[in-house]
Amino acid sequence: MYEGKEKRLALIEELLIVANVKPLTEEEKEERLLEAHEERLKDAILENIQGSVIARTTDMLAKELVRFKQVNALKFNG
Repeated sequence: MYEGKEKRLALIEELLIVANVKPLTEEEKEERLLEAHEERLKDAILENIQGSVIARTTDMLAKELVRFKQVNALKFNG
C-alpha cells in the first residue's frame, strides 16, 4: 500500500512540473531543433566510423582464418 502511495506521489510531482513549464519561443524551438540535428549528425558520424572499423576487422579476421586453414591443411597433407 505504501509503495502505491509513493508511485502516485511521484506521478503527481511529475504532472506539477510539466504543468509549470512555459512554452518555448520560436528562437528556443529552433535552437533545440538545431541541437537535436547536430546530435543526430554526430551519432551518424560515430556509427559510420564504428561500422568501418568493424568491417575492416572482420575482413582481416576472415582472411586470417582462410590463411590459417591453408597453412594447417599444408601441414597435415604435406
